[in-house]
Amino acid sequence: MFIIVELINIKNIVDKQPYNKLMHINSIICGIGLIIIGPSLMLIIHSKTQLLSTIMIIVLLVSAFLDSNQNMATSLLLTGNEVPFMKSTFISGILSFLILLFCLNFTHLGIWGMIISPAIALLIYSSWKWPYVISKQLDIHPSNYITIISTIFSEVKNK
Repeated sequence: MFIIVELINIKNIVDKQPYNKLMHINSIICGIGLIIIGPSLMLIIHSKTQLLSTIMIIVLLVSAFLDSNQNMATSLLLTGNEVPFMKSTFISGILSFLILLFCLNFTHLGIWGMIISPAIALLIYSSWKWPYVISKQLDIHPSNYITIISTIFSEVKNK
């Protein structure tokens, strides 16, 4: 709950750095941790189940990052008492389901089809549109993202 309140405060004031940090740090740290530590943890607990391949995990993490980015943006849009993304979210959900059915029934993609179906549906519109709208509202530029990512990596490295 605190994060939502903080994001509302960030939207209403000029400081944009905390918004960028909150939006990205979780995906980066968890993703790197899963790729590096995940296989070792599976051995420690004597699991007979294997993780997905590293490339599949990376694609899933990128997809999850884009989804998280979109969710943060739409949450911020909701603070303005309007829901401009309702129709596109509904259409993206249906499209994701249809792409998934197609991949499972007419291709041999298997797990890849399950991974890329929602990503494709969201990338068509929602994953870029709503973060773009919020970036415009908060006056966030692409150079800000590079600065934030380098700051996050340096903070993680120093801890």
